[in-house]
Amino acid sequence: MSSLQSKMPNESRRHLAEMAKSYEPWPLGTNAMVRILAWPDYTKAEQVRRVLQASSRLFGHDDACLCLRYDASIDPPISQVTEIINSQLQMRPEFRLESKDINILIIDDDIPRDDWYRVGLTAFCAVGLNDENETIRAEFIRKQRCEKLFV
Repeated sequence: MSSLQSKMPNESRRHLAEMAKSYEPWPLGTNAMVRILAWPDYTKAEQVRRVLQASSRLFGHDDACLCLRYDASIDPPISQVTEIINSQLQMRPEFRLESKDINILIIDDDIPRDDWYRVGLTAFCAVGLNDENETIRAEFIRKQRCEKLFV
């Protein structure tokens, strides 16, 4: 412990530790350099399609990942979500995967609301949906500390 730290009151040390945590990105399960964050309403295929469309330039790049938020308390079962994503990928000609790999990460961590912004600290941008203004998904996107693209 440095002499400065030893002279600091415990309360000040705790405050500094909390401040440092506030700049710590939420750990994501991808090493991709370019991360696009989104949280569509998975019960609305059109929203899933729009997020995929906005992210389609990532497809085929190993260093890019579409990071989709998922919350089991409000979203459909994960098996249904992956089925919806796969069906949108297969039915749209621009998403055909013959020569393209798509890196998609489902972020299903239990993330406290106060920590939502930390998810976007390493994101290139967050994709918001114009028809999701006053929902939990819109609030999640608004709290991200990265560029935002609304589709």
